[in-house]
Amino acid sequence: MPTWTGHRRRPSARAWARRTGTLAMIAAFAVAALAGPAQASKISDKRAQIASIERQLNEFDMKLEASIEAYDGARQHLADVHAQIRENTIRLHVARHNLKVARVHLAAFLVSAYKQQGSEDPTAYVLGAGSFSTLVDRVEYVQRIAKSEARRR
Repeated sequence: MPTWTGHRRRPSARAWARRTGTLAMIAAFAVAALAGPAQASKISDKRAQIASIERQLNEFDMKLEASIEAYDGARQHLADVHAQIRENTIRLHVARHNLKVARVHLAAFLVSAYKQQGSEDPTAYVLGAGSFSTLVDRVEYVQRIAKSEARRR
């Protein structure tokens, strides 16, 4: 003889599905029975509301797409600006290095000119170059100084 344990058996998933399906069918029949000519105007009103909501959703969707495109464009512009900043930073470092080198060469030229006791012949400075690139640099510096002197006179 089975004993009572105080626990109820839970209905199975199939039983729930049958009960839910039956309730849905009863509700559908009740709605169909109640929907008559008096309900037709309410249905058309609801359809109009649905159409209005669909139009609003479409407008929001178009605005959202436009906003997304604008956001993507702004992000691309920002990436381009960052790339330009990196490139300009590299150029700035190169320019600062070139300035240091130019100052060293100018100082060497001025020291050489001072040691020659005022002889303004830059030939010794140019010919004292140890390499071809230094020679070219010195010729350029001499030319720049000559132009600067010509402008001052």
